[in-house]
Amino acid sequence: RRQAHYSKAVYQLLSNTKTPRGLISRHAAFPSRGTYCSHFLWDSCFVSQGLAQFNERLASDALLALCENQEDDGKIPQFVCATWHRPGVTQPPLIAWAAWNLYERFGNKELIRGVYEPAGRFVEWWFQNRDRDKDGLAEYSDGLESGWDDSPRFDNGSVTAVDLNCYLNREMRMLARMAPVLGRLVEEPVWERRAREHEKLIYSRLYDHEDRLFYDRLVAEDKPHRVLTPASFMPLWCDIKLPKGLANDMIARYLINPKHFFGARPFPCVAYSDRRYDPEQWWRGPVWPNIAWAMTEILRIHGYERERQEAVRRLLDMMTQHQDLSELYSSSTGKPLGAAALGWTCAVLMLLCRD
Repeated sequence: RRQAHYSKAVYQLLSNTKTPRGLISRHAAFPSRGTYCSHFLWDSCFVSQGLAQFNERLASDALLALCENQEDDGKIPQFVCATWHRPGVTQPPLIAWAAWNLYERFGNKELIRGVYEPAGRFVEWWFQNRDRDKDGLAEYSDGLESGWDDSPRFDNGSVTAVDLNCYLNREMRMLARMAPVLGRLVEEPVWERRAREHEKLIYSRLYDHEDRLFYDRLVAEDKPHRVLTPASFMPLWCDIKLPKGLANDMIARYLINPKHFFGARPFPCVAYSDRRYDPEQWWRGPVWPNIAWAMTEILRIHGYERERQEAVRRLLDMMTQHQDLSELYSSSTGKPLGAAALGWTCAVLMLLCRD
């Protein structure tokens, strides 16, 4: 039943691939060649997981093209193209995670060698340039840098973000795994120690004991910003160590609760129950496939197999209801929204089909 859409996903990933030129000396994975004609950071990390299903070279190039365009201060730009880098902002750090997944699949040490130092410098950049209150946790400069654009998470100003710090923590642990592969044994415990110390800050600063959930923290006011989004569950995807029973409590109370997230179209980017929910307004309530897929991974990691299979079925039904694979979907009707042929939607569909 899914074969035509799966085949189209492969075709569209190839169609979105740009041959090397100018500043990009490797094959680039444009999110959508007709709409987003550049090599975006976090898009490419998700897209690489789809490319890996049929072409190791393209999957690796998607990550190495980012690393080879790292700037002198350690920042990896939001996007690069043949002639320039997007100045100012960046995007969420997922490169080491994506590369380690490819290494586990293909065993290519050269990929790890090409990613290790750039990913490490990028982690340092975040802590040096995006921690205005010096509490040891990183902040997004704005919604565009987060990839969540107009999300109500950013309605009240800059936040110390749950998802960002979970990504950074996982990047440090992935770097700890890479270090011995490259013979850099003394660096493994350094990354592990830093990850443990940072992990404690995530729990102490971003966990809300009243709601029993993680929230972003407003930087200026130094208080939780109670917007219910899938970002609250990123500690569960990124394997942040939590008190016993907390992960199951969060999943049961919120993630698989139809009132909040587990509706007919599961895992909208703002909970159905949140007063700011809008089912068709960009990052204020539609379903974004990359984030929804991460939620299915949380269910897999924590043993909710029945719920995971049901979520996968609902997502695939929504994504294959129309001929084209779209950037995002209305969480009330399933209507496709945004750009057609978007790379991470293609990658996610392939991963869900193989599930």
